[in-house]
Amino acid sequence: ALASEQLVRVFVSITTLDNRLASAMEPRASAPHARLRAVAGLATAGVPVTIGRAINESAADKAMVDATGIPWG
Repeated sequence: ALASEQLVRVFVSITTLDNRLASAMEPRASAPHARLRAVAGLATAGVPVTIGRAINESAADKAMVDATGIPWG
């Protein structure tokens, strides 16, 4: 109901898709694949989602996330 009335938007930051690097940078945060799974689930449910750019993104990381079709913030 909230998404259909445009009353909610989810913003998810993804610093890298490299699990080892992600766990070193954000040891208590969800793994990159879990964040992407959450983004995909929300988008499928019709919830507007934006993926936050991180200063540590590599070209490969950006290309992989771009493939989801979810906008970068």
